[in-house]
Amino acid sequence: MDTVVRTLKSLPELALFLSLALGYAIGSVKIKGFGLGSVVGTLVVAMILGQAGIDIHPFAKTVFFALFMFGVGYQVGPEFFRGLRKGGLPMIVLSATFCIVALGTVILTAKLFGLDKGLAAGMLSGALTQSSAIGTSTEAIQRLPLDQATRNVLASHVPIGDAVTYLFGTAGVLIFLIKILPRIGRFNLREECLKYEKSLGGGGPSRSVVFDSYVAVDVQAFRLTNGGAVGRKIGDLEQDLATEKARLCVQQIHRGRELLSPGKDEVLREGDVIAISGSRERLLEVQTRLGTQVVDPEVMDFPFESVSIIVTSKAAAGKTISELVQEHDPRGVHLRRITRVGHEIPRLPNTRLERGDVLDVAGRRDDVQRAGTLLGFVDRPREHSDITFMGLAVATGVIVGILSLQIAGVPISLGTGGGVL
Repeated sequence: MDTVVRTLKSLPELALFLSLALGYAIGSVKIKGFGLGSVVGTLVVAMILGQAGIDIHPFAKTVFFALFMFGVGYQVGPEFFRGLRKGGLPMIVLSATFCIVALGTVILTAKLFGLDKGLAAGMLSGALTQSSAIGTSTEAIQRLPLDQATRNVLASHVPIGDAVTYLFGTAGVLIFLIKILPRIGRFNLREECLKYEKSLGGGGPSRSVVFDSYVAVDVQAFRLTNGGAVGRKIGDLEQDLATEKARLCVQQIHRGRELLSPGKDEVLREGDVIAISGSRERLLEVQTRLGTQVVDPEVMDFPFESVSIIVTSKAAAGKTISELVQEHDPRGVHLRRITRVGHEIPRLPNTRLERGDVLDVAGRRDDVQRAGTLLGFVDRPREHSDITFMGLAVATGVIVGILSLQIAGVPISLGTGGGVL
């Protein structure tokens, strides 16, 4: 054991990445649907390894904290400014009230139990599950008019207080929202969720032909031999094959020696080989209505891709999916997932898109590009990150953070974390 401790102390980078590896592994384990999550898992492992007295260089802490704050700000920025535009004064009042009550509660608790400033700051960040407060509070502690040894002790107490209270901060919110709040408000949480789903256009008998309930999108080839498809327009066939939860799209036709990229008015002929996209389950269900599944490399050879579309267009932001579908033809594009601030939201007709939403779609490249131009832009995978943009953004944030105002003789500044955020 002594050898392990000496190794970790001499190689703090080993302890750092061990904390990440083991923390994420533990956080991914779920028992009866409940798991610690990556953040709590990493905190627990780091606390255990930290008993060895490992010292991480302050420069590394500052750099990683700045990158963390950049990531947070970049992710929540669109939602933040949208909330200010829509909520305005009520949003500001609510935020200020929350901050004052939270800070007041922490100060009162710290005085009652005799906690020092470091533990109090850690308790604030952990109870509110705001890990960014660790960096800002540590930075503030280093500016206190105390000797360096005392500042170091207080700073070391911050992550301890955070780790102890973070688990309750996470579980406590869930328990309060699921068990306590429904009793206080005298409402049934399940029924309210069903009502909300119906308000978004889900859970009802309406026939939607623009939303795929399955994430997996496949492309298969069929030779038309069934009279139910022969002689029909593609648009009519696609409408007939669509269900409430899935739809199909004819992407390409192999007719004789020709390869056609058909529109909705193209009439299908007997012997045509069509490449049709949609959920695997739905393709299997309609196979007998189309004909025989075949292997045709030529008809399957077309630019089909799965990418993300970032909503930035003013013409699209604020509109529901059904409104956009009525105004613009969504044919050829399968909507697989909608993510907002890192969280997946329902893909239902009345779901309202907002600036910064990420739509995972699949379809022919031309159709995907058309949808991307309408909604914002297509975020295709790149071979490299935009380091120039990230570096300038972080550097600008650091400069903003060091600017300060003198109020009653006390310097007030955002600090590195606030500036980068």
